[in-house]
Amino acid sequence: MELMMSTLDELLKNAYDAEGTIDTVNKFYVTLFRTNLFMPVKINQTNSSEKEPFTPLHIQQDEHFFVPVFDSLERLQCWAGEHQEKIDHVEITGEAALRGLGSKAYLCLNVGTPFYKEFSPEEIARLKITIAKMDKLRNSKNTE
Repeated sequence: MELMMSTLDELLKNAYDAEGTIDTVNKFYVTLFRTNLFMPVKINQTNSSEKEPFTPLHIQQDEHFFVPVFDSLERLQCWAGEHQEKIDHVEITGEAALRGLGSKAYLCLNVGTPFYKEFSPEEIARLKITIAKMDKLRNSKNTE
């Protein structure tokens, strides 16, 4: 199944084509923060000792965790292939996905597509700083 280019694909392509100019990269990040992403997860049982309602599916290599997310349900289903019936998912904003990642996690956007993007722990840390600044601006506007 061939999927259409998504908004994030186009913005990522633009950022690469413009050799990472600040404007094109920022537009990609801001759109990522606002985009609803589909994250494959394991739903935690209500009677389990887990504090969270779900655990993201991930691949662990050494001490690093690779967490896949997709900008459409169709892309998640293509990635899951014949296992899609066994995989639960949650819909989460890019901002919330980034907030929830640990310091050794990589976020893997649209695995298996031509515009796959891997966010390193260092990049995620920088994005979390940006998100915190955005929170501060939102909070200052709400108190005015």
